[in-house]
Amino acid sequence: MKLVKVELFAERKYAHIPDLQGNPFFDYEPIWYKKAETGKISEIDERKDWLFKTDHKEVIWEGHPLNNMRHCYLFHDLSDHTILSFQDIVDIEDIWLEVVLRLQNFLDIS
Repeated sequence: MKLVKVELFAERKYAHIPDLQGNPFFDYEPIWYKKAETGKISEIDERKDWLFKTDHKEVIWEGHPLNNMRHCYLFHDLSDHTILSFQDIVDIEDIWLEVVLRLQNFLDIS
């Protein structure tokens, strides 16, 4: 089941391609969504900070292009876990995150 989908837009770069007008040039289901499965609001807030605000330069190995550069995990994920080039990432104008909420309920009718 899809829980998170990320869609990336670059309207200016792809303005010459009619099929991409208003549509993402790239979308994927990231691996980091499992970090917030508990559903507790405080943990979700912590995970958002971890995803967008926490500096992840310390997890990069020597010789990596991002070594000693401050960057969030989303940038790391896009650069290391997708087929996107650095230029593709630089050209991103908008990011759409779609989060699917799954509610389960049990009703005992006996």
